[in-house]
Formats: sequence, structure tokens, C-alpha cells
Amino acid sequence: NEDISVETMVGTGESNSFQGTFLGNGKTLTFNYTTSWGSYYCAPFRYVKDATIQGLKVKGDIYTYGYYAGGLVACCYGTTNIINCRIGTVIHNWGNDDYSYYYHSGFVAKHWSGALTITGCAYTGCLLTKDTDANMSGFVAYSQGTSLTITNSLFNPNLNVPMPYGQSVNRDRVFVVWSKNVPVTVTNSYYAYRPEKGEPLGTRVYAIIPGDFVTVANAGDVSNVYADSELTFYTTGIQCGDALYAANGQNVSLTLGSQPDCQVTAFAASAGTLSGSGNPYTLTMPEQNVTIGATNVTVNNLQGEGTSENPYTINNADDWRIFSLNVANNNTYNGEYVKLMANISVSEMVGTSEGNSFKGTFLGNNKTLTFTKGSIENVFSEEQCAPFRYVNGATIQDLKVTGAIYTSKKHAGGLIAHCYNTTYITNCHVSTIIYNDCGDNNGRVRHGGIVGLLNDDSNAKLYIQGCSYTGRLLTDRNIEWCGGFVSGLNYYSHAYITNSLYAPGSIPSGWSTSITNSRTFNCGGGDITNCYHTETMGLVQGTRVLAFATDPGNLGDVVYDYGMMTAYQNGILYDGTYYAVPTLPGSGTEQAPYTISSNDEWNLFANIIKNGFNNYNGEFVRLDENISVSTMVGTSDDRSFQGTFLGNNKTLTFTQGSSESAFGEEYCAPFRYVKNATIQDLK
Repeated sequence: NEDISVETMVGTGESNSFQGTFLGNGKTLTFNYTTSWGSYYCAPFRYVKDATIQGLKVKGDIYTYGYYAGGLVACCYGTTNIINCRIGTVIHNWGNDDYSYYYHSGFVAKHWSGALTITGCAYTGCLLTKDTDANMSGFVAYSQGTSLTITNSLFNPNLNVPMPYGQSVNRDRVFVVWSKNVPVTVTNSYYAYRPEKGEPLGTRVYAIIPGDFVTVANAGDVSNVYADSELTFYTTGIQCGDALYAANGQNVSLTLGSQPDCQVTAFAASAGTLSGSGNPYTLTMPEQNVTIGATNVTVNNLQGEGTSENPYTINNADDWRIFSLNVANNNTYNGEYVKLMANISVSEMVGTSEGNSFKGTFLGNNKTLTFTKGSIENVFSEEQCAPFRYVNGATIQDLKVTGAIYTSKKHAGGLIAHCYNTTYITNCHVSTIIYNDCGDNNGRVRHGGIVGLLNDDSNAKLYIQGCSYTGRLLTDRNIEWCGGFVSGLNYYSHAYITNSLYAPGSIPSGWSTSITNSRTFNCGGGDITNCYHTETMGLVQGTRVLAFATDPGNLGDVVYDYGMMTAYQNGILYDGTYYAVPTLPGSGTEQAPYTISSNDEWNLFANIIKNGFNNYNGEFVRLDENISVSTMVGTSDDRSFQGTFLGNNKTLTFTQGSSESAFGEEYCAPFRYVKNATIQDLK
């Protein structure tokens, strides 16, 4: 009766198997499982006999090092019926020997005996394998029963799932891999993707895709509807979820319309033949996917006049969509102003090409734009991904951006994907996390925390001032050529970054920052002036700083107040946090040593060494007050105290652990690691 997530399999053998009727009730069962080496039979229903399963949706991941994994059933006996089910489980085959025994399938791994009937079902997961010779199929892998019947069903794998390193999409069969003298009947069933091996049963179908500004619906008569598997069969063509499909040569009746906030009066097909002067139109389907585009379109405009005094305004996500549609329709706002009036959440990108790119001035008004593209289960599989996908001679200022991008391609940016000509970004603060799920172009993905790509020409200049990136560039494998601020620069293009901060956030479980040949700020030519970082990414650029809750006292004069950020001579103030090079009072000489007078200054002393700012080699540090501490100084041979510590006859009270909770690591002392050091006159 509810969507649930499980890791337990049902059934332990033929006698202890599920033998009733399971009503999925349109709910989703999330099943995640990792098998051990050489194990047999893995699925949410491990064993069934004379069973019926209907109206169920299943998703999740099965990582198998063994044999016979199924998205729904691992092994079935007797008369088995599967009706109106949608399986989105991704099966990862990690085995790489004895490939002839690796039988995995989207629905049933092994049909052991009896009659198996599958009706009104869709497989929308993906079959991934390390061994390209593994036996995998969308519906049934191994059949040795009395009969196998598949009716009114669709194999429609999601090829945009995250693809772990070393795995590829299965090359084997669509419906059945192997049947041992079993009569197989496939009726009115289709596949939207054809693996390489064998002549598939069923009929190949191709997608009918709505282009920009356009809506598409099948106008034919409905012959069958399976609500839980989200399949609708028409007289001609089928629908899976929101997607339409038809076979080569079919004449499909279509209702064409306009997306909200625009009016389309003429349509065209990218392939095949679109005929008719009004709804319903007829598309004669070719042997390829078809996009239905608009050839005559009018888009609603935003409120305002587009001047600096009375800019166009964006008040909600609908306005952002209108903004995006206008740019796609060649209203690029060149010389005009657009102002964000509220915090909004969006997924539409602005700009579709160099010609249809944003060319105006965007006033963020200190508001937050939350941008999300893709998901952990369905990554965005196109190059150039950002809220501003293409800009050309644009200015963007006073904007905060957050959210997440899940991508398998190149040139994602937290703010802009692709810049042309001279671009100005001022007082923009990006915390978007970019998840790279697939090392495209041999790992050279070229993502940037703020900008993904600056075009390769002598006119391409990028000026970034008073900005910060506090998100993360993440990957599930090693990737290359990313920049904390800017990634893709070429020989002629240059970026100039001033008074800015790179302070990346935490790393979520299961992800890493394994990024080589990368740069802390900028992967190409240009200048970096008065910029700071809390950690490096690849090549060190700018100055290393620590974060302080209060003014550390050594920031110097204000260089520029951007509003949301203040740049100083020796650091940055952003979002209530000070970023500065840490230092103790004093000069470090024997006559004027650095001084420690409090627990906070002792902790700062430890942090300076821990983070590699100073090991005090050749310098003097003096304790000026009796203090009590628990922090240890030094973390390793390289990060050790290497100077002279003057105890000044003061008392250092050090406590670590307790009688109830002892300290459980090696090496415990107030000075945990020292090297070539002197410590004197200390109690």
C-alpha cells in the first residue's frame, strides 16, 4: 500500500517460494542488493511458483558478481503471470569469467518450468556489464519451461543511467537470450533500443520528440492502457510515460500544440513526412527518431521595459521559463536588462546556441536561483549544462546560485556553460554541486564551478570580480581538466579573476574529488588577482586561507565592497565568515616571538601547522599565559612543529580522553609531532 525500499529477497527455493498473487497497487518497490562472488539468483522475488505479480513498479540497483539476477524475479516455477509491471532496476554485472553462466534480465532471470506469461509490461532500467559476452536481456534471460509469452510490452532502457567505470551497456538480446526448446511468442511488443547481438523478436520503434515550444500527443484511438507500467497502445504508435514511439513506415496521427507562454502556428519534422494543415497531423515515421519543431512561434514577454530603470522582471519559475523561451526564439535581450525579483527554483536552461544566447545584463538582486538538472538515477547526457547555457557578451551580477547538476558530458558550469565574446560576472556566489557520472572524452570533462567553457577565439574574454564558489566538483572516477571557477579555456581566450574565493564544501558519501590536470581557479590564460582558497584543486592559484568566525585582525584595508562580499588587502569577508591567512601575534623573531595567550591562540597555532601554513622553522613561539588545552600540535612528519617554543615558565594544562573514554590512537601529547624543534622553560 506504500512505496518502500528493501534489501531482502522473497523465497529460498522451489518449496519455499512465493505462490500467491501480489498486487503492487501502482506502488514502487525500491530494491538494492549486492551479491557475493559466485552466488545464484538475485531479485526482490528470488523464487516464485504458480504466482501472479501485477501492478508493481520496481527500481534500484543490483550489483551482481554471480549468476541469474532479475529486476523482478530470479527463478520461476509453474504457471507464472506478470501483468502491468514497470521495472526500472539497473543490473550491474561485475563477473568477468565463465560468462556463459551469467544470465541476467530486466524481469525474469531463469524461467525454470511451466508457462511464463508477461503482459503489458515495460523495462526502463538498464543492463550494464563488465563482460561484454554476458547473457543479458530485457525480459527473460534463460527459459526452459513449457511456454513463454510476451504481449503488449516494451523494452525501453534508460541509457542515461550513471555508468560505473569499466561497465558498458549490454550487447545481447531484447526479450529472450536463450530458450531450451521452449515455444516463445512475442505479440504486439516493441523495443526502442536494439542491442548488437541476434535478430530481436518484436518490432523496433523510434521516438517522436517535441522540440522547443512544441507539445505532441498521439491523436489515434486507444487500444490498450496499462496504467501502472505507464503504457498506452494506440491504433498506430505507443506511449511510455510521456514519450511517444512509432515504427518505421507507420502513419501516426498527432495532435500538435504550443508549450505554455508561447504560440506556435507552423510545425516541421526533422525526418519523415509531416502532413496536414491542422490537428490532427499525420507523421509518416522514418527509421530514426523524429523531433517535431516550430517554424513560426511567438513567445510571451516579461513584465517591464528592459531598461536599467525599468528592467524586465522575473518573479517566479514561470517567468524564468518565459525568459528561456524568448532566448531560444532569438530574443537575446541584447542591450537590455533582466532582474530577478524573488528566490526561485528552475530546471530550464537559458540559451540554445551561439546565436540564441543571452546577450543582455542580468541583475540578480541578491536573490537565489536554485538550478537542478538531471538526477542520480537519470543523468543529463548533453554537453554544456548550466542555468545560463549560452551567453554572448553578457553581464551577470549580484546573484546567488545553488542546486545540483548530474551530467555525463563536458562543460558543465555552476552559472554559465559556454561564453562567447566578453563576459562580465560580478558579485555572484555559486554553491551548486556538479556530479560527473561518466568520464566523457577520456575523462577530460572540463567542468567549472562557475563557467564551463570560454569560446576559443581572440575576442573571448571573461572578467570575474567579487565572486565565490562554495559547491563541489565531484566524480565517481578520475576526471581531468576542471577549474574551481573556469574550466575550458583555449589558446586565444583569457579569464581575469579578481577579489574572489574558492571554498569548496563537503564531499558526499560515495563520491570523490579525483580530478587531475586541473586548476584551483582557472584552467587557461589570464590573471588571478587578490584571490583566495581554503583548499587547492590541482595547480595552486591564489592564496591559501583559513575560515574565521570573527575578524582575525590581519585583513588590512578594504579593497572593494561588492555588497554580498567584501574584499580586503589580505582576505575576504563572505556570508559572515572571514577568510584570511592565519597568523599569531608577533613577528617570529627571538626578540619579538609569536605569542600564545589563550586556548584559542593555541588552537590557531595547531591549525596553522595542520594546514601547512607554517611549521615555524627558524622562528620563535612564546607562551605568555597559563592555559588549558586539548588540541595536539602536529599531524605528521611534514606537518610538525619545527621551530623554538619558549615556555616562559608558564603552565600548559593538557587533557586528552577521559576515564570513561580513553584516547584510541597512537601518539598523544600536546606536541604530537615535532621535527628539529626546541622546547624550553615549559611546565
